[in-house]
Amino acid sequence: MTNNKPVTIKDVAKHLGIAFSTVSRALHGKPYVSAELRARVEAAAAELGYVPNAGARMLHKPYGSSIGLVIPDFPNQLFATAAQIFATRFAQEGLNLMLGVSGDDPETELRQVMALREARVAGIAIATCGRSLDRTVELLRSIPTVDLADRSVNLQFPTVTLDDEQSLLLATTHLLQLGHRTIAYIGGESALGTGQRRLAGFNAAMASYGVEPLPRLIQQGPLTVDFARMATIRLMNAAVRPTGLVVANSLQTEGAVDAIASLGLRLPDDLSLLGYGDASWFKLYGKGITTIDTRTVDLANAGVDILLERMTAFEQGRSHDENPIRYTLQCNLIQRGSTGVPPS
Repeated sequence: MTNNKPVTIKDVAKHLGIAFSTVSRALHGKPYVSAELRARVEAAAAELGYVPNAGARMLHKPYGSSIGLVIPDFPNQLFATAAQIFATRFAQEGLNLMLGVSGDDPETELRQVMALREARVAGIAIATCGRSLDRTVELLRSIPTVDLADRSVNLQFPTVTLDDEQSLLLATTHLLQLGHRTIAYIGGESALGTGQRRLAGFNAAMASYGVEPLPRLIQQGPLTVDFARMATIRLMNAAVRPTGLVVANSLQTEGAVDAIASLGLRLPDDLSLLGYGDASWFKLYGKGITTIDTRTVDLANAGVDILLERMTAFEQGRSHDENPIRYTLQCNLIQRGSTGVPPS
């Protein structure tokens, strides 16, 4: 076109000598347009360089051409993997990914959700901070939503999550089978649903072997490297220190390993460590870190599938289910060299 103006539907219609409304129906997949005419319109649009106006389309739809993902942080392997898979899968559906990071702060989480709603995203996947505000929950209820990781104890949305209790039952039982009885635990706060369930799995394993967990060996706090580093140092500087350590979060596992190295301890000669997740460096550290495989790829793909289903239901006028689906993945133990029999 001359004078560098963008090509419009009217230009395509004029070029073909047909009605503007006919071109619009053909380009937007509407009925009552023959296959032959639709092909002619699409060919003319390509020839003239017509690009659909996303902003104009949004005015006639309840949502735009993006989906939202809100995660607490990027360093956590689960959320970084989820972001990559969501971007790839939804790009195949012709949708862009809009990312929000809450920093595990309820007010920041609310601002991120509000921004996504104002952008008219088609759906939202969220790994909540665990203390979501009522306003956040209200905003999420009016849009297709999937809850990743089930960190909050008060949300009722379709959920994809790990079997948190089973994962820590599996991890702790491994140490008990090796002969450990003085076992420490580092994990998230009980305000998080994941924190509650993982500690319950640890306690259940100990009880199955008739072992009473020592309160001083239970360290719960923020899901950060720094907290786990200091917690590990406290545990290993005590008069009676544990022979085994179970860590219930991937970032906290990093902090525990850092502390162990700084204290000059050897794995598993001085301490058996069982981590969480499977960061790429886990297999490279010493003889490798024995850990719980959190199946991040499977979890993220399940989240995409459920969100797509909810978006379809929303577009068809179907409401959210009264009993939303809960998709739970069983975890696996990856045995490497950081665990062994207790030191004599």
